[in-house]
Amino acid sequence: MTNGESVAHRTRKSFVPPSDAIRAAALIDRQEALTEQYRCVGKASYRRRLEIEAELSAIRRDLERLGFAPGLPLARGRR
Repeated sequence: MTNGESVAHRTRKSFVPPSDAIRAAALIDRQEALTEQYRCVGKASYRRRLEIEAELSAIRRDLERLGFAPGLPLARGRR
């Protein structure tokens, strides 16, 4: 194997497969929508807040499995 082939191979491995990128984008969109819902729900609906927290936790785990750093999408909204 030449040096050029090994570099190309490493470069291909660093890219996220398109299906994973699409899934991650959908998860991030859902995460942002749930975060906004959580802010709007307030203290009035304790049960709904728990449901949102559970779904946000599942989304974070899915994003980690896909290789995306946890917390980055939420950090955008906190600026």
